[in-house]
This record gives sequence, C-alpha cells and structure tokens, in this order.
Amino acid sequence: MLRRLFRNSCTIVVVSDTSSGLYKLPVPRWALGASAALGFAVFLAVCGLGFNYARMALLMGDHEQLLAENTALKVENRNYQVTTRQLDARLGALEVVSGEIQEMFQGDVWIQRFELDEDLGVGGSIGNVGTDSMIASLNTRDNLDLTRIRALEIETQLQFAEDLALRRNGMLMVTPSAWPVSGPVRSGYGRRRDPFTGEPEFHQGIDIAVLYGSAIRAPASGRVVFAGRQSAYGNLIVLDHGDGVTTRYGHLSRMEVRVGDPVSQDALIGYVGNTGRSTGPHLHYEVRVDDRSVNPSRYLPANSRRP
Repeated sequence: MLRRLFRNSCTIVVVSDTSSGLYKLPVPRWALGASAALGFAVFLAVCGLGFNYARMALLMGDHEQLLAENTALKVENRNYQVTTRQLDARLGALEVVSGEIQEMFQGDVWIQRFELDEDLGVGGSIGNVGTDSMIASLNTRDNLDLTRIRALEIETQLQFAEDLALRRNGMLMVTPSAWPVSGPVRSGYGRRRDPFTGEPEFHQGIDIAVLYGSAIRAPASGRVVFAGRQSAYGNLIVLDHGDGVTTRYGHLSRMEVRVGDPVSQDALIGYVGNTGRSTGPHLHYEVRVDDRSVNPSRYLPANSRRP
C-alpha cells in the first residue's frame, strides 16, 4: 500500500551543510496539491482579512468625519439660531421705526395737501392661492426665507418713507410754507366789508398787522416776476415758486429785489409799508395757484412765525 501511495510521488533532495550526505524525501503528488490548495486558501483568507480591515478602517474614518461634521452642523445651527434671533430683534426694531415714520407722515399736513403719484398706492396680482396651500406653507417655509421677506418689506417701507421725506422737503422748498412776517392777521381770506366803503367784497389774501419797516422774507424759494407799483396794492412784489404757485406782497415801503432775481427761502425781499389802498402799516399777503387766489392759511403752519 505504501508503495502504491509513493508510486506517483516526487523526491525532494536535501543537502546538509555539515556533511556531504544527501537526503532524499519522497513526497506524494497529492500532498503537494493539498499544500498548494491549503496555501491558496490561506492566501485568500489573509486577503479577505486585509480587505475587511481596510473597509473597517475606512468606515471608522467616515464615522469620525460624520461625527465631526455633525458637531460642526450643531454649532452652526446654534449660531444660526442666535443670529436669527438677533436679526429678528433688529428687524422688529426697524419695523417699529418704520411704523412711527409712517404715522408721522399720516399726520403731516404737507403730505396731505398734495396728491400722491398714482403709482404709489397700487399692488400686483397675487394669483389664486388656496387657503390650504397657505396653511401648508407655514410648516414648510424656511425661517431664513421669512426673515429675508421681512427684511425686503421693511426695506420697501423705509424706501417709501425716504421718498416721502424727499418729496416733502422738495415741496417745502418751493411751497410758501412759512410766514413772511410775524404778526396777527387783522383781515382774513374771503368775504368781508371793504374798510373804505363798508360794501361787501371778497378779500383775495390776508392782512398781517406789523410795524412799519418790518422785514419781509420769502416763505419759499422762487423768482421775482413783478416788482413795482400796482394801483391798490401800492408797492407790490410777486414771486413765482413753480408748478403754478405764486405769492404777492402788497403795500410795501421799500423793495429789495428786482424782476428776474432768484430768491431762496427766508431771503429778505422788502419792508412793510402803507402804500396803495391801505388804512395803516400792514402786509397784504396772497397765495395763488394757476393765478387763482387760495387761502394762505392752507399753507401756513400754525404758530410758525406768528405770535
């Protein structure tokens, strides 16, 4: 039986370093095949273990990276929440300021006296949005988007307020919005009895009683279009303020401007007198729009330069 097993075998020759003898070791072929198979199996096992180790190492690295990113996201989210709260607080304060500015303009007589542009009070189409969609959007809309929308709305409101302020300042510069002299009104605008004849008449302006020689100042910027003698007015100055608005100053004792002179608001234009059809020193003051007289009190602020 041993002879049959070793019949198909290989001989391994072993040479000794200490002697000159040779040793022959017969090895069956099946043993060589089994050894090769075992070695290949061991090789595969080692490769598998190495692959699994590398894969676990990568997974551990990814896990640590995910942990680090998660921590960074938590910190970023916390910072975002703090920043959002701070931004909301600032936006809230701006909304309060914007509301106060709007209230100021709502009570401003100068804005109310002029019609706003037609395109300032219109809105765009919002489409046909269902109520269910609106309710659902409350749960899906991002806080940052809401904050951005609030910021845009406040920016629009403040821009509108700025436009109104510029409009108001522009109007004040060319609108007779100040008293030309300081003094009580002795005769108002409208129907009255003529001081000379006692007959009913319509008074085109107001008579402000002041001392002879009191300085008269332009209530708004403009240009002199008339400066001279004009029958019942006596010495008369007419200022053109633009947009069809003119003012007249009658019964002057002396004029300090000439036709064509530009005048700025509060500039000296003349002195109170008693010329023309007058019963005593005073200033006859008229405001005209498109050359039709209007009540000057409509433009004069209360208690501005009037005692």
